[in-house]
Amino acid sequence: MDLQDLRLSRRLGFSSITNDAMSRRALIIGSSGLVAPILSRKLQGAGWRVYLTSRSDTGKIRFDLARPDPGVLPADIDAVFLIAAETSLRRCENEPEATYGINVLAPAAIAQLYASAGAHVLTLSTNLVFDGSAPFMPPVSARHPACMYGKQKADLEDALMRLPVPATVLRITKIVESLERLATEWSRDLLAAKPIKPFIDLVCAPVSLSRVVEILAYSTEHRLPGLYQHSGDRDIDYAEIARMLCRRMKLGENLIEPCRSAGLPVPPVAVPAHTTLDEAVPSGFAPQQLEDISVVLAGFFHKYRPS
Repeated sequence: MDLQDLRLSRRLGFSSITNDAMSRRALIIGSSGLVAPILSRKLQGAGWRVYLTSRSDTGKIRFDLARPDPGVLPADIDAVFLIAAETSLRRCENEPEATYGINVLAPAAIAQLYASAGAHVLTLSTNLVFDGSAPFMPPVSARHPACMYGKQKADLEDALMRLPVPATVLRITKIVESLERLATEWSRDLLAAKPIKPFIDLVCAPVSLSRVVEILAYSTEHRLPGLYQHSGDRDIDYAEIARMLCRRMKLGENLIEPCRSAGLPVPPVAVPAHTTLDEAVPSGFAPQQLEDISVVLAGFFHKYRPS
């Protein structure tokens, strides 16, 4: 699919976007995953009418970035959130052409379609647009992605920054809620007195899902374009996260056997030394500071109570 295939605005009935607060319409591309359900509820609470796409879920617009059909998308949309993506780093390395279509070509074309009608286009990006050789990367730093996923996200950033109307890119570090599956597996093994082997050479700077959604919602409420970043205040390795889990579960740490990911038969695609970003959220949004990862992780363990 290319941009020309998606320039169907006249046939679809696209027109200029209205600013009537009672008729604001948002489209979220991708309803699965962590962000879309919370973002949808946040927008609906603010009076937006929200449309969600899904590859398979009933009750949502059937739309697949791997085989996009723009004819099913709604017209007269005020804000478009490009949330869906292929996030498997391994698949992006192994299938770069297929995943480039999903992560770059299709969302860029959708963005072009809606931007041409005056919609505000927003997307999430990642710290992996940088190689991780230095901490707290400013938003204007030169990007040197060390993996294909990071390169694809950098290319999508470029596509949005070239749109005929201003767009919003929010780079984030790891959303802490994405650790739920890992924490559940660890807690199950710990309770069964089985050792766990967290990596000491793999780090992240967790942020809360709620803060990410708040930044996106604030940006679209005020139609604030730009390149923004949100990060945890420091990097933490997975062995330390495992120790925090043990303390939360009131278990000893003797079953934690830290290891290095480089020793795996198939090492991770990317093992950045640093993942933190320099905080750069929209002017007027509060709070402006990095998230305290101790607070973020404590809130996560309290909420999910892995056991």
